[in-house]
Amino acid sequence: MPKIEITHQKSDTFRFKRVPELLFAGKVEDESFFYAPPQIHDFCEIIYIVEGTGEFSIGGKNYTLQQGDVAIYNPGVPHEERSSSEVPFKVFYCGVDNLHIEGVPYGMLLPHM
Repeated sequence: MPKIEITHQKSDTFRFKRVPELLFAGKVEDESFFYAPPQIHDFCEIIYIVEGTGEFSIGGKNYTLQQGDVAIYNPGVPHEERSSSEVPFKVFYCGVDNLHIEGVPYGMLLPHM
C-alpha cells in the first residue's frame, strides 16, 4: 500500500477555517468477521487499525491494511471494508464534518492525490 508522508515539525499546526464537528466515533472488536458494504459519505471518515488485518476497497483500489495503518475517506470516496477471517481486525473509527483546513479543499482531511 502506498504510504503518504506528510512532513511536519512539532510547531506545525492545522489552520482551520471552520470548527470541525465530530459526527460519531466507535470501534469494531471481538468479531470473527466484519463486513461493511460499499458506501459513500458526504463527510470525512477516519479508521485506525488497532490489530489484525483487513481488505479495504477505497476509490476503486484494493488495499490490505494491518495494525498501525490509518484509512482516510474524504467525502464522496466509495469505500468498503472486510476483516480478515484468519486475523480479524480491531478498529477505531470516526466521522468528521465541517472540515476546512487552510490549503485543503473544503470537507477533506487530505488533498486529492
